Amino acid sequence: MQYCQPASLVVDWVSSQADRRNIPKRVHEIFPGGLADAQYGFATMLDNGHGVPEDHVAAEIWYRRAAENDHLGAQLSLGYIFREGLGVRQDHSESRRWYVKAANNGDCARAALNLGHLYNLGLGTEQSYAQAVSWYLVAAAHEPDADDDDIPYVWEAQKNLSEIAVPIRQLAERDDANAQYALSLMYEAGEGTEPDKSGALKWRRLAADNGYVISLMQNTSATLQPGSLRPTRVGFARAPNRII
Repeated sequence: MQYCQPASLVVDWVSSQADRRNIPKRVHEIFPGGLADAQYGFATMLDNGHGVPEDHVAAEIWYRRAAENDHLGAQLSLGYIFREGLGVRQDHSESRRWYVKAANNGDCARAALNLGHLYNLGLGTEQSYAQAVSWYLVAAAHEPDADDDDIPYVWEAQKNLSEIAVPIRQLAERDDANAQYALSLMYEAGEGTEPDKSGALKWRRLAADNGYVISLMQNTSATLQPGSLRPTRVGFARAPNRII
């Protein structure tokens, strides 16, 4: 396959056994971020047909190489292409895995919004309003420091919280523990509903009474800050430093 000059420079460098700590000057001018940035840059060229023939299959390979080198953009891209099935078999579970990595790597708003969607719709995982609300709240909590790129994701998370408030309340009133816990989070944060500390405590206790085990650890007070809860593999826990 013939590539344009910038792409050829990148391919020659990242495919060689040369010292990868020393990025060639010409490659550095194009991708100053180093190896992962060059891998990601080449992936986007393949993905969009910029200077090279469009090739989604090859793009996934190069995105993965960059993502394994902790490139945030590549991790987000893998989340997207597995969600949409671009050059790969559609796999929502794999999409979720890469969005979690991106969230851990610093992109909370975009990654958290997409994780909220996956749990809200039950794509690649069991449907869970509690998990969906928690991730939407992570995204929404970034409004004060969101830049122009992130603010649309923050607003969409807030919009989704408002839209799912009614079905969550309906399920909560029918003694669905998962929905009761989700509703407690919304009251606590004041997203999708008016803030209500006593309401948050009420629904958290009901969730615990109905078997939502994780909420037992948190049903004695309603003092959590918006976004202070993070999903874990077993449910929810306070995790101020890292999303699991």
